[in-house]
Amino acid sequence: MSDTLSLATTALDLPPYPPSRILLLRHGENRPRDGRQAFFLENADAVIAKTKLRAQSTPLVIDYEHQSHATKANGKPAPAAGWITALNADADGLWAEVEWTDAAKAAIKARSVCAARHGYRGRR
Repeated sequence: MSDTLSLATTALDLPPYPPSRILLLRHGENRPRDGRQAFFLENADAVIAKTKLRAQSTPLVIDYEHQSHATKANGKPAPAAGWITALNADADGLWAEVEWTDAAKAAIKARSVCAARHGYRGRR
């Protein structure tokens, strides 16, 4: 069983075990599955540097259904599914090392959560 997951879109199908590493974006064009406009990753190292600068020492959260962006509007809590502990780049693109919560590990194993969708800020 591989402990690395990669795919070409902004929504990624999770295997039946929690991967410790996920490919967030491929170099070049990335097309969202929902038909939104494509976006491009031109310089993964620059994205990593800017992300580290913005985040400072705050870990990057992985949540459920982008709820951390909706809490203010809908008043619902945004429990973490996991934390991005490191970002790195290789020939494929931008990768995240992930530390899942126990609840998220159980949900992935039970297949009640089968995909991860990540939000991003950037220029199109």
